[in-house]
Amino acid sequence: DTHTDVKNKPEISSGTPFGKLLREGFLRGEGFTKIGFHSNLNIKQDIDFQHQQQAHVVPLAQVQKDGMAHYLSRALARATATGPAFVSFDTDGCAEAYGPAVSAPIADGSTPRQAVEIAFMAGQHGQVRLFEVVELNLTYDRDNQTARLAATIFTAFLTGVAGSLLKQKQS
Repeated sequence: DTHTDVKNKPEISSGTPFGKLLREGFLRGEGFTKIGFHSNLNIKQDIDFQHQQQAHVVPLAQVQKDGMAHYLSRALARATATGPAFVSFDTDGCAEAYGPAVSAPIADGSTPRQAVEIAFMAGQHGQVRLFEVVELNLTYDRDNQTARLAATIFTAFLTGVAGSLLKQKQS
């Protein structure tokens, strides 16, 4: 996700869900990782809040430098250390060239290849019980481009799950 989504506001919006989950104790800070956010598109107060919660934050620049698998494998290990976990993929984390139908498009974001890698790895991990693709705004879609991207991401997750189940069955 490009944004921290931890704003502390009474109304629920796309900018508040993870803040609410952390503040209300539904997420453990040490098990929460935000991968691919843009430090120049988020306020210091929100980034500081994540650090206060002992959450892990990985800017997109680090992901582009070190690779998605490096950070996602660590995040999944932390998230599942005490039980099942969920992965939320925000379509506005993808560059606008690949996914224009989002509420807050950006020029520099993840590629479809990185998005598919995230989803597939999450699906392969036996402790991921929920995978969601969020913030798709079809009002702004061009030729269903972003809808197809979201479907491809979700299909990659299901492919990872199927492969994991097949591997377990063969063991």
